[in-house]
Order: sequence, then structure tokens, then C-alpha cells
Amino acid sequence: MVMPGKHLLPSTNPGTFLVGVVVGCLVSACWRESAPLDASIGGWVGVFGSQGGLLTSRLRLGDWGASGNENLTDAYMRAEEIAKLRKAAVDVASLRLELLKEMRAEAEAVRDSNTAPGDEAPLANGTGTEQSGTLPGGSAFTTTAGMQETAGGLTGGAASLASSVCDAGRFHHLAGGMVVEGPCVCLAGALCSFSIQSNNASHWETTIKKAQELIVYFVGPARGVADLSVEHFSGAKAAWTATFRLWDAGDYRAIIQTGCTALGQIETLADLTITIVPNTDAGALTPCNYGQGYRWLRDAAGAYEWAAHTCAPPLVLASDYAVLMRRKGFRRLIFIGDSQQRALFQHLKFLLGAPIREDELQRPKHDLSEVIHQGDPERELHLLFYWIDGIYENGEFGCINRGMFSGRNVTTALPAITTGADVISLEAGTWTAAWCADAWAAFNKHLPEYLDWGETLLTPASRLVWRTAPSFMTECRRKHVKLQYVNRVALDAISARPYQPFSSWDVEAPRFADLQQFHYSWTTVDPVTSRFVMAGPVGEAVARAYMTWTIHTLQ
Repeated sequence: MVMPGKHLLPSTNPGTFLVGVVVGCLVSACWRESAPLDASIGGWVGVFGSQGGLLTSRLRLGDWGASGNENLTDAYMRAEEIAKLRKAAVDVASLRLELLKEMRAEAEAVRDSNTAPGDEAPLANGTGTEQSGTLPGGSAFTTTAGMQETAGGLTGGAASLASSVCDAGRFHHLAGGMVVEGPCVCLAGALCSFSIQSNNASHWETTIKKAQELIVYFVGPARGVADLSVEHFSGAKAAWTATFRLWDAGDYRAIIQTGCTALGQIETLADLTITIVPNTDAGALTPCNYGQGYRWLRDAAGAYEWAAHTCAPPLVLASDYAVLMRRKGFRRLIFIGDSQQRALFQHLKFLLGAPIREDELQRPKHDLSEVIHQGDPERELHLLFYWIDGIYENGEFGCINRGMFSGRNVTTALPAITTGADVISLEAGTWTAAWCADAWAAFNKHLPEYLDWGETLLTPASRLVWRTAPSFMTECRRKHVKLQYVNRVALDAISARPYQPFSSWDVEAPRFADLQQFHYSWTTVDPVTSRFVMAGPVGEAVARAYMTWTIHTLQ
């Protein structure tokens, strides 16, 4: 039996967490007393929410009112300011616990409904009855409420007011050597967490603490991915904390897998059911306040579609995009980066009605261009793509293959681009991560000069955009942890520069396995027309997210 009640924030002791009732306070009354995040600021965070795991170093706040009118602001909030506000909320939480006691009855009812017949639920003070048995798949377990005793991977702990007992029936699989403890029931919109421990070194495949990697994702009414932080490392054991925030109520499969291996070699270490219950005391805060205005939502047929929460503006239709961009004064859009940027360029132009020509496929690493609705004064758009082989020097930090396709084999050899573009989007993380032994060092050193070069393309009417590196899961060269790191570095670096961040990570990470030949967008042949078309549901969602972002968020 896995015991609940250890969500919200890890303490200095990896085995303990603040009780889960504080979570309800954080998303309700406590936040309402925090003036800097009053609902009048409102709006949607334009980079990463806590679920995506990349703390925003630059947050763009706005508000989407009931009337559907734009009211975007130029307010920016640094990550350290958000941290201070959250700490203040935690301090206030201790004063508000009494208000949340009324949640106990509902939580206990949920707990009782999820307790297997014959199980005795532990009391809130951690006392209870020992449970033992066999998990599906043959993993034995023994756990006592309020104790840290384990056998076969399950750990007990005290129950919280906002959680219920995770009985063995919630575990569909648990690998040997694994310990998982945390809530089995969490409030919608609350920041929840559970801890993961492993005494099997093959699970993380590295002795470098900051590079240890697992993947934790959720499949249910919506799809999500947890932010995973390494809490402990020794020669015999590693420990992580997985934090997540889900807004759509219902049952989710929480799946823990090994990372950094070929897709066919991924091992599932744990598979359990987590229940998200409606939060009736969430106050004025919405998913948009946490950068989660959009998510992969399951439809009636069981398919997942990239969809907006009610607090966010609707996704922009491809048929409307060109005219909306022209009304904003944008005509020429440039994409600079590696194949991930090329895929966005191609999928965007395909959605806008431009053909995918065979000559593009024969020179996929070279610079490309397209004119959409040529000659139409209200809709004509110019799209251009310029290839960048990462940002590094061959022979430095174990880096190789710069210039392999473009011939631009030194960092200072960048494409010649005429100034005057309206929207200039840069990206560089994926190629750097793939071809540098120490990608972090290379990215840290060469990012400033790359950003400096981007700023030389500015005119008074231009907008600079930094696109995050995508989620990746097909090889150890481009681990999630590498790409998360370069994203954090980049977001921090642009916070004092004239760049605005566009996060494709939020779209890609919950469906990290839905890619083909290292890309979320790819070309195929339409069997009816025999023409080349763009495919890939995640890549299409990234293109639609980019359209929506440039219309509703880009200033």
C-alpha cells in the first residue's frame, strides 16, 4: 500500500513533504491574499507552467475576459519573484488550515471508496493496519500505515486530509527495486508530488546526479508530464521528486519509465492510478495563471486533441491566420534553427495552404522560403527558414559535425539574413545537445553571442522570439534533462533581452513518444492525391500553438 499525504513541496528530508491540505490553500484562499497575484493580473503565463517542469524566467501575463477581447499586458515577472510569492503563500497556509478541514469529509469519502474490501484505512495521525499481499506482476509488498517499512517497493506514510489510501489495487505494475510514495488522490489545479526511489542503477544509466533521468507522464481525461528533480544519489540508490498539476478531474494512469534509451528499450518501472478530484475552493486562479491554458484533452472517441481551457483564447484557425497577422502588421516571418524549426516552418506553411515540394525534401538542411497568398494585400505572408548547426565549435567540449549540412562550420559562420522581418524566431538546443559531449558547457558559452547576432536582425518593427528546444526521447545524446537544461539557460538569458519565449515543450512533452525519425512533424504521401503532405498530430499542434501564440501573446 502506498500511503498518501506527501504532496506540495519536498523538505530538506527527502522522505517527508508538507501535508497535502496546504495544496488546497495555495490554489485558493492563500493566493487570494497575495496581492501581486491578484486575479486582476489574471491571464496566461506564456512559457512554462509547473507541470512542464521548466520554471518561467520570464512570464508574460494577460487576461482573456468573458467577452473574448484581448487585454494583453507587458508585465514580466522573474522566476525568483514567483518563488517569493509561493513561499509567502506557504507561510500563510499555516493560518488557513482550519478553513480546509471541511474538505476532510469529502476526502475521506473518496478514500473509503478507493480502499479495497477488507482494507482498513489509516487514521490521519498515521496509525493504521498493516497490509500485505502481491501486486499485479508478482511484486510482493508489505506496508504499515505511518511507517517507512517496505518490501518489494511500496512505502507507507501518514494520510493527509486531501488524499486517500493508495491500496495495492491502484498499482498495475511496480518493478523490483522501486519505491513510490505520495498521493493517490489530488485536487484539480493543486501542486502535487510523489517521491520515487530506485536501488537499481540500470534505471538511471549514469553516475552524474544532475543527469539521472526517468520520465513520469499521465494519461487520463488529459495528458500531462511531471517535473522530475533529483533529490538523492549514492552508489546504491537514487531518488527523485515528481511534481505535477492537473486540471481535468478523473482517473489518470501515472506511468514511470526509464529515460534515455531507444523507444523500443524503454522499461516501465511503475504504473498506477491517480485520481484528480474537482477543486471547489480554487478561487480566482485558473490554468492560465500557471502557463497551462492549453492541454491534450481526450475527446468522446478517446483521441487526444490540443485544446484550450476556458480561461485561454481559442486556437487560431489556419484559415484566419494570414489576415490576423497582417492586421497586426506582420508580413515576413523567419525561422532560424535546426530540423525542429524546419519542421515548424513546413507544417505551418502546409496548414496555410502551401504545397510541400519535392525539392524541399531533397535539400532538407538548406535554407527555404515560401510566399503564402501571393498578391493578396490582406493575406500575403512571407515565410523563411535558415539552417543553424547548433551553437558550438568543432573540437571544443567534445563537439563534432558543425557545418555537416550547411558548410557553416564555425559558430561565427551564420546565415546572411536581410533585416526587415517582422517576426524572427530562433532555436538552437537540439543540434547542440546531439553533437556535443558536454552540451551544457557549449550552450552556456555560445548562447550569448548567438543572441547578440539575433539582435542585429532587429528593426523598430521587428519581434524576436526564442523557441524552446523540443521534448525528446529517442537517444541518450538528446536526453530530456539536457534539453530542459538548455531551455532553462535560454529562458534566463533572454529575460534581459528583447526576446519573447514560445514554448513548444508544453505541447511535445506529454506525447514524447509520438514522433517519427526524430521529429514530431514529417512528410508523407497522400494516397488519394499522391502529393506530399505534412503528418504528425504533435507537430500539427505545435504549429497551431505557434499561430495562436503569435496572434494572442506576441507583443
